[in-house]
Amino acid sequence: MAANKPLVRWRKKAGISQATAAERVFVTQPTWAGYEAGRYRPEFEIAARIELLSEGAVRVEAFGYDATQAFAVARAPWRAGSAA
Repeated sequence: MAANKPLVRWRKKAGISQATAAERVFVTQPTWAGYEAGRYRPEFEIAARIELLSEGAVRVEAFGYDATQAFAVARAPWRAGSAA
């Protein structure tokens, strides 16, 4: 897998460290570094968290996921604020 340039660009533009970015999506710094280097592909849930953290600058598609998956998750009935 190739390096994830959008992820690296976003993080540097945001001015945050790998450790800070990792903490915000609940992974370790070495795992985040692996995402940036292309050694690891985040699970879908983590990719969605990254999209939210980056305010859409790094989309789930950057990790090989289909955007319709993100839409389906966002509309799931178990999401916060929905009747359960």
